[in-house]
Amino acid sequence: MKRKSAATLRVVTDPVCKMELHADEAAATLKFNGRQYYFCHTACLHLFEADPLAYVDDAQAEGKGRSADYRPRSEAERGSQ
Repeated sequence: MKRKSAATLRVVTDPVCKMELHADEAAATLKFNGRQYYFCHTACLHLFEADPLAYVDDAQAEGKGRSADYRPRSEAERGSQ
């Protein structure tokens, strides 16, 4: 039996629904304000994309707004998943 590495077993929390999941099993990821976010389902990703500041904690949101690496996905990109 093959053992999974510690990175593979890293538990993360979906910022929208607060579900805990393994990072390598995330349905989607997005980098916002220099931090990588993991989502259990693309529906949570879409909610986050619509209003990311509603889902990040105050310390991350304070004075930053949307970072240069944030770009909302187009309807065509959303439909391809």
